[in-house]
Amino acid sequence: MIRYGLVSVALLGALGVVRSARADELAIEDVSKLTVQNLAELQAAREHATAAERQSSSTRSRLFPSVHVSDEYQYWNHEFAPPFLLPGSPPGTPTLKFPVRDQQTNVFVVSGRQPLLGLLRGTQDYKARSSNAEASAAGVKVSESDARTDVELEYLRLFQAKARSEIAQASANELAQEVTQTAARVKAGTLTNSDLLRIQVAEANARQEVIVADAEATVSRGIILSAIGRSPEDTTTEFKPPLELLAQSDMPSPVAADAVNRRPEMRQVKLRAESAAHDERASFYAMLPEVDLEGAYLRTDGQKFADPNSAYVGVKADWAIWEWGAKSSAHEAAAAEVRAAAQDVEATRRRVLREVAARRATLGSAASAVTLARQNIASAEEAYRVTAVQVQAGTSTTTDLLNAESALTEARLKLENARYAQAAARILLDRAMGLR
Repeated sequence: MIRYGLVSVALLGALGVVRSARADELAIEDVSKLTVQNLAELQAAREHATAAERQSSSTRSRLFPSVHVSDEYQYWNHEFAPPFLLPGSPPGTPTLKFPVRDQQTNVFVVSGRQPLLGLLRGTQDYKARSSNAEASAAGVKVSESDARTDVELEYLRLFQAKARSEIAQASANELAQEVTQTAARVKAGTLTNSDLLRIQVAEANARQEVIVADAEATVSRGIILSAIGRSPEDTTTEFKPPLELLAQSDMPSPVAADAVNRRPEMRQVKLRAESAAHDERASFYAMLPEVDLEGAYLRTDGQKFADPNSAYVGVKADWAIWEWGAKSSAHEAAAAEVRAAAQDVEATRRRVLREVAARRATLGSAASAVTLARQNIASAEEAYRVTAVQVQAGTSTTTDLLNAESALTEARLKLENARYAQAAARILLDRAMGLR
């Protein structure tokens, strides 16, 4: 019996370990990391980058000699042996048949080709595809930064909604106490039913705010769970409050000197500009003649006048001198793409600097709002306390109490909204600075 009891305890302990392991508690850093790993859009972007890299490798392979092997077997309807008569033969001399081709023939060829002038165009093609592959990899970094920013902002919205729910719940609890006290005063004849109804309506409104805030928190939670690859209805995952991020919001903003160099968007457009430049050079070299070094070995069976074993080396030149300006127009189009890519680089640089300046201003404004909200909340709390005492003493009305309570709730909401807005501004500034 003791043994069975120990086994039962062990099984219960194992189940407890499984349950505790299943009930995850994630911080904002964990959510950001899981989003980058599991978001389907990012996985697709990585596959596109891999495809671009493979295309680059394919283009590079075309710079090396190519070797071709072919074998052609043919079965004819009969062998070919034309009649042959020697000159000066007397009449009636039988003709001779000289076999030229057997009924079965076979030609086996091993050939190789190495482009010569084509290396100029091939090298530029490879560099263009290589730059394009690096641009795709930089694009993945851009998508990852955007995904981290979005999920961290949603994380803040989740806890902002929870804070709103807690504030509304605290207001509802305070009003519930006032309802009880006002009901007692109504019975005592010091207040009227209209006073009681006003406070009851205010309490109902506060509880309605709790419901709205909880619904918003549920929506944000579902978005976060979906981003990290879990079911939006998962109830086992918990999230830690972003206390560290809220504390970091008061830190000085970083210097914007290296923002342009750190942003993956800048690297992406610069690499695309390099790819366009290489494409332009490749289109120019495409107008030159094709000159290739060739060599082959041939094995011929079944044909009498063909050398059974033969080989050759040589040079082949091919130049399409008239194509109705097709290659020239392609070169002009590639040159236009180079100019457009240069403008994209400049436009992106200006956008980054503009975004950094705007985000810094927003963070400064949010910090000022937090300071002002902290000052106002102390005044609102004191005003509510004094008004509640005055109502009990009969020197103030329930309308004054409701106004004071509404002002206190609004001050609390403004403080929480300002704190989370400051944290969001910090995230967006770090993103603009290329730090996320």
